Amino acid sequence: MNNPTLCTLTAYVATIPTANLLVTHLNTVPAGFGLEAPAGVFTVGLALVLRDVLHEQAGPRTVWAAIGIGTLVSFLLASDPAVAVASAVAFAVAEAADLAVYTPLRRRGLLWALLASNALGLIVDSLLFLQIAFGDLTFVWGQIVAKAWMTILAAALLLAWVARAHAGNPPEVEECGCRLAQRLLCGHCRHDLCEDCGACTGAGHPAHFCKALA
Repeated sequence: MNNPTLCTLTAYVATIPTANLLVTHLNTVPAGFGLEAPAGVFTVGLALVLRDVLHEQAGPRTVWAAIGIGTLVSFLLASDPAVAVASAVAFAVAEAADLAVYTPLRRRGLLWALLASNALGLIVDSLLFLQIAFGDLTFVWGQIVAKAWMTILAAALLLAWVARAHAGNPPEVEECGCRLAQRLLCGHCRHDLCEDCGACTGAGHPAHFCKALA
């Protein structure tokens, strides 16, 4: 495991005790639009983003291992038994749902996979945690909005990185003609071959040509 992957894994696991501590000691925080949510909500949103980054760096097997570690840590470190069970169950189910959506969508592009998988993960996590821990969904919209802010921030940073990487430079091109930025945003690359003619689907194939950056 290389250093960047280890750093991402450490940060991912660290979000769990951080979220539990915030929930225990700070109660609720503003989430925007006049809504409030349990204090650990932004940290949980960050965990969803870090999970996707870890998937890119090390693949699904490492992610499943990380989810297992995170679930155990979440259960062991929560001071309140109800919060411990809620945190562990919500974390495990939400992260598994996130991964289940992210993996098949990744071929269509990192941006769309991140947005769709995090949208599902944050809803599942919010509903399960509040219902199991408190038996009350009063803060569910605050939870969803706060976690959505983290997803939007991650998407904005991704787009900014793509724009900066290609500013003032010709688009970097794969051997098949695909631009690397296209591969990042829509998933097309030289390995996505048309089943009918064998041509790369991102190199101008009439049935599949990506116009995301045209």
